[in-house]
Amino acid sequence: MDQYIALKTDYEKNINLYDSYCREIINQISHQLKEKAITIGFPLEYRVKKWESLIQKRQTQKLGIEKVSDLKDFAGVRIIVLFKNDIERVHEIINNTFKIEEYEEKSQADDRFGYSSIHYSIAIKDSWKEIATLKQFQNLKCEIQLRTAAQHI
Repeated sequence: MDQYIALKTDYEKNINLYDSYCREIINQISHQLKEKAITIGFPLEYRVKKWESLIQKRQTQKLGIEKVSDLKDFAGVRIIVLFKNDIERVHEIINNTFKIEEYEEKSQADDRFGYSSIHYSIAIKDSWKEIATLKQFQNLKCEIQLRTAAQHI
């Protein structure tokens, strides 16, 4: 029970910080998409895992989650581009803007439908730590999902 209370306290302490972090990631990506004239299929979106979802994940996957930073997908951003050739261009943006800690191409196929997406676990680059308003994000992680509109649908 003490672990539950400690996790809840950590969640409440960090939820707004992670929300700000996601908004900054979207701001940075949006600016570069516009600069490189890359059209996206859907508006950029983000989410910070809700408390109920965090607890459910902890229980169903039997994860030893003691603080929100133990989850690599506590915060997430989704980028959906229109065309497959834009995937590489957006990958360059992500690679140049953030420190990629993990990279995974996820693909699942069955008889009729398949799921395909690139997942990144990112953190801020060291240069961000020099900027007073961004320094607060230095120990945070975020998952970025990148896919085409066809993959999304």
